Amino acid sequence: MSTMISNHDIFAGERLWDQLKGDEARYKLAAASYLLQPGTPFIYFGEEIGQAGVPGLGGDLPLRSPRSWTPEPQTAGFTTGQPFRPLAPNLARYNVQSQSADPQSLRSFYKALIALRRQHASIAQGSFEHSAVQGQTLVFQRAHGADRTLVLINYGTEPQAVEVPGLPAGARLQPLFQAQATHAQAGRVTVPGLGVQVWQVQR
Repeated sequence: MSTMISNHDIFAGERLWDQLKGDEARYKLAAASYLLQPGTPFIYFGEEIGQAGVPGLGGDLPLRSPRSWTPEPQTAGFTTGQPFRPLAPNLARYNVQSQSADPQSLRSFYKALIALRRQHASIAQGSFEHSAVQGQTLVFQRAHGADRTLVLINYGTEPQAVEVPGLPAGARLQPLFQAQATHAQAGRVTVPGLGVQVWQVQR
C-alpha cells in the first residue's frame, strides 16, 4: 500500500508546510507517522526540506513551484535563468543547501527515518502489531522474523509515561532513535512532548 501526506494534486491537500503553518515539531511527527508505519511511503519533492507552497496561484500550481536548492532569492539554485514559476516563499531557510548543513533540520530527520527503514526489515516490510493510544501517544510494534521494533509518537506537548502492550516476557528495549535506555523500565517508557522514539525489542 502506498502512503503519503500530499502530492502534486491540490485535492490531496496543501504542502505539509502550509497544512501545519510551519510548525517544525509537528511536521516531524507527521513524517514519522507515515514513514514508520506499514506501506511504501512516497515523499513529494520538497516535503523533506519543508518547502512551502506558492500563494496566489490557482489550481495545482501552488504545489508545483521550482525546487528550492539554495537560498538564492532570484533562482533558488533551480536555474541560471528565469524560473518558470514563482519560488517558494520560505526558500531562505528551507532549501536543500541549508537543510543539509543542519543536523537538526527536517531533511536530517527524514534521512534518519529512511535509514531506519533500510536497516530494519521490521520497519520496511514487517507486520503491524499491538497498536494502542494512551493519552495523546500512539504506540505500536513492527515485526519481521527476529527483528522487532517499538515505535512511540507523542502528539501532546507534555511528557507521557506509556505502558507498552505486547512486549515478550523478559524483553529488553535498546534505543534506535531519539530514545535513551534509562527511560525504559519494566515495559514503561516516558516519551517527551511532541516526541518520537524507536526502540529495538530484544528477547
